[in-house]
Amino acid sequence: MKIALISDTHLAAMATDFVSNAVAAIDWINGDGFDLVIHLGDVTADGIAAPRQVEEAKTVLDRLDVPLLCVPGNHDIGDNPVPGRALGEKPFDAAALGLFRTAFGADHWLYPAGDWALIGLNAQLFNTDSAEETRQFDWLCGALAAVDGPIGLFLHKPWLRVALSDQERHPRYVPLEQRLALAEVLAGHDLRFVASGHTHQLRRLAVDGVEHFWVPSTAFVVPDRMQEWIGEKIVGAAVLTLDGGDYRLDFQRVPGVAHRDLGDYRAIFPKLDAILGE
Repeated sequence: MKIALISDTHLAAMATDFVSNAVAAIDWINGDGFDLVIHLGDVTADGIAAPRQVEEAKTVLDRLDVPLLCVPGNHDIGDNPVPGRALGEKPFDAAALGLFRTAFGADHWLYPAGDWALIGLNAQLFNTDSAEETRQFDWLCGALAAVDGPIGLFLHKPWLRVALSDQERHPRYVPLEQRLALAEVLAGHDLRFVASGHTHQLRRLAVDGVEHFWVPSTAFVVPDRMQEWIGEKIVGAAVLTLDGGDYRLDFQRVPGVAHRDLGDYRAIFPKLDAILGE
């Protein structure tokens, strides 16, 4: 089975360069024999602030000839709180989640793929102390009870930076308490890899026998003034190949997907003026 992984498309009618990159990625997917597409979140440029962007993004993704699964990102439904840090973005919004589900389907899911169970989770719910967070966790526990083969996990935010016990409190990653709770629930299962987006960087890291693969954005990289290098600042996509109980994750440079820099798009993200100055 051949699966395309895309992330952080940041689509909106006004974001013509990001749309152009996404269309190039869709053309590549439609022409290269993929069985499934998984979008790792931040589908919209800023759908949490401009809900019309959800439908604008759907119009672009409707060009796909391949089934699509999505998990939401912070730009789609708001961000989850991080203990000890002020929330720098709009908080999780249940109404925005409803719009996302209407446009793109379930925000958490289990997709059987031969021997594999592919599980998508809504990372924006972690630490919200909401009914939605509780429902998702209960669903995951029930879903795992029926899984006895290898598992691939898909989230918007990386599960960790270096180790499961990372103490860094940062909105880039799944909060520590939820990370440990996930690890406990998944203990005893054959978790092989975790694929995530959010960072706009490409990275591959093995921790305790699990591969953590960061899928870069199709839209842009983040300038060094705003974000340190952890992996590689590059635009593109990834290819997940499943063959029996084996898998491969490969970065893909996509024809027509141009390298772009967030700092050049202040009209789309006005808060950049305060961050980057003149």
